[in-house]
Amino acid sequence: MGLFQAIVRRLNPEIALSELADQIADLAFDGVWKRVRTQLPTLPAPEMRGYVRARGALVLRPHFHQAVERHAVVSGRRAQLYALATEALIRRVQQHALTIAADKTQRRAA
Repeated sequence: MGLFQAIVRRLNPEIALSELADQIADLAFDGVWKRVRTQLPTLPAPEMRGYVRARGALVLRPHFHQAVERHAVVSGRRAQLYALATEALIRRVQQHALTIAADKTQRRAA
């Protein structure tokens, strides 16, 4: 990590929280995808978000707690970090589901 990035992170801890949330979401993605992939094609977008949030919580929590301990996240920031990680995970799963749906549509058209 460069000196400039370290200074920016120290001055703006929101950047560090956002990056850590993205890392947590990356770690949880495969486990969550395995749990939700069969149901997602049948759900509209708002229901998909809720479904991923509910089913993904069991997979996300252990990764979240490990990250909190490893990076010594202060207790006042933990709720914000969990919310950011959850939203990042939902975005990744939705994006992946849409990519797969688009690939299937293109194959049918061909």
